[in-house]
Amino acid sequence: MNYLVLNSTGALELKSSTTTSDLMSISLDPYSHYGDGVELKVKFRATDPDLSLDSLKLELKFIDIATQDIIFTATGSMSLDENAINAINSVVDATEEFRDFNIKINDLTTFLAKIQLSQAFNGVNDLGRKEVSIPWNAGQIQSNVDSIFSILTELDELPTRLAFAFKNNVSVFTQLLRVIDKLNIRLFVELDPTLTIDQAISIAEELSPFDHRVSFIWSPNLARPINSTGLKGKKTPRLVMGTLMGWHALRDARTNNAGIPPYQDPIAGFDYPFSYIGMEKRADIRFGDVERKRLAKAQISCVERRVFRTGVRFILCDVLNANGDNSAILKLINASDISMFIDNTINQIIDRHLLKGLETMIDDATKECTKFLDACTTKDRRLLVNSSEIGGYYNFKITPRADRPDDAVDVENYYHPQGAARAAYYTSTIEKKG
Repeated sequence: MNYLVLNSTGALELKSSTTTSDLMSISLDPYSHYGDGVELKVKFRATDPDLSLDSLKLELKFIDIATQDIIFTATGSMSLDENAINAINSVVDATEEFRDFNIKINDLTTFLAKIQLSQAFNGVNDLGRKEVSIPWNAGQIQSNVDSIFSILTELDELPTRLAFAFKNNVSVFTQLLRVIDKLNIRLFVELDPTLTIDQAISIAEELSPFDHRVSFIWSPNLARPINSTGLKGKKTPRLVMGTLMGWHALRDARTNNAGIPPYQDPIAGFDYPFSYIGMEKRADIRFGDVERKRLAKAQISCVERRVFRTGVRFILCDVLNANGDNSAILKLINASDISMFIDNTINQIIDRHLLKGLETMIDDATKECTKFLDACTTKDRRLLVNSSEIGGYYNFKITPRADRPDDAVDVENYYHPQGAARAAYYTSTIEKKG
């Protein structure tokens, strides 16, 4: 627990406990663990010459020191009235970001006098630029790595994909592999954007579970901090996972009348540019043919700077996953997504029809499953490819199980998911006239 304290000299500090001599103390216990490298910026501002708790505004900002991103910010009056909606207590409580946020004033008269001596105090006629920055005391956090599996697999609304920024946290990665194996969902693993090409390849090869549900993403690029408004200034390495997950969520929401998302089209390439402010490639990174082949062999999809006729775009330049088999259709992210979507949906349908009469279950489940599979072959949702080997788009059947013919069934589904165009070979012929 951290306490923002105003001591008897008018100085602000963060402490792990309070004393009776502290004029003001604010308990700060966020649900999220902010970790090291975070600072708290504090600003007080008077809104009336007759200073009181109601006319004294407090602004708190938690800042990531490395990127200058704003993690959390709140502004409100110092009023202790629990019913005052503009009080900072009410503002913070409404965000539900803090387990405990409570203001305590020991001596109101002395506090109002001493706060005006603080380096963070701005008077009515001041420009409002004075603030105090205090390093955040992250403290120790009890690991809950072993609980990741149970937390994620016991939710009422199960996740459809997971994203994870890897920084030597192998134990978390291992637990997430258990989760995706149980739920049959995608895991995006974003590698550190400060790595070299050799380091990124080495980490991906060491981590690779040879599982089509895992995808490695790497963006060796720089950009302005997320809250920046101008192009000029310090640029920092930027993770792209948040944007990528947002695009996937939007694609999932674009369902047709049958409830089928357009999984046939991967989230990559020209139509999905990363447009962070001042984005540029790291000066030490070069993507030649050799480097691209090495990255593809390691199943790493990179965010690269590409020049098109319409201008420069930073795009995800591959759609490989960690399948490991170069000849398999499931090495492609969209084919893998289609496979997981179909298998999970079929399993949900089958589960819903269990505990019926055996023949009734087979008839009802077969009818619903084939209706769903037919919806995956329409013109606007070409998730499946017509295959001569299976005699159509799919071959689905439910039959009584040989060793348990009275109370169990075998469900078999053969299909070929849509692929993705990773390369094009162009041949031109110039005809000689006469």
